[in-house]
Amino acid sequence: MDELDPQLRAIATVHGLKAGASTVVYLGPLIQSVAENARLLYGASIEINVPERLRLLELQEEESVPLALVLNELLCNACKHGAGDALEIRSSWDNGAAMIAVVNSVARGVPVPDIDGAAPGSGIVRARLLLPHGRGSLRYELDGDRISAIIRLDESVFEAPANRGRDA
Repeated sequence: MDELDPQLRAIATVHGLKAGASTVVYLGPLIQSVAENARLLYGASIEINVPERLRLLELQEEESVPLALVLNELLCNACKHGAGDALEIRSSWDNGAAMIAVVNSVARGVPVPDIDGAAPGSGIVRARLLLPHGRGSLRYELDGDRISAIIRLDESVFEAPANRGRDA
C-alpha cells in the first residue's frame, strides 16, 4: 500500500489538472503537481526549473498519466535513496526532444542504477516501460555526488510540435 499511494496521487494529479473545462495537460503544471506530491509525502525540498516554453508544451492525452507515474517514480526514488539534500528538476529542449532531469545527491561511491539489469517489476523497469515506446527514454548520469535521472521525450509526444521554437 505504501508504494501504491504515491502512484495513485500521480494519477489523481493528472485528473486534477484535467478538472477544468479543458482536458489539456501541460508539461510544466504536471511537473509542478507531481513534485508537490513528493514534497507532501516525503517533506522533500524540490527546486523546479522549467522554462516557459516547456511549461506550455501540451502532452498528448494518452501520455499524461504514464509520464506522471514515471516522474513520481523517479522523485520517490530520489527521496528514498538520496542523501537528504534538496532535489532538483531541470528541463530543456534539445535536438527535437524535451529533456527532464531529476537530480539529487547520493553518497560517494553509489553506483549508477543499471536500467538493463534491474529486477523485473522494479520501479526503474516500470518507469522505462511507461515511457512512450520509441519516443521516450530514461538514462542515469553520475557526476561526483550528484545523480541525474534523465527522461527524453521526443517532440511527437506533444501536440502541435511545429509550434515550438528551437530556443526553448
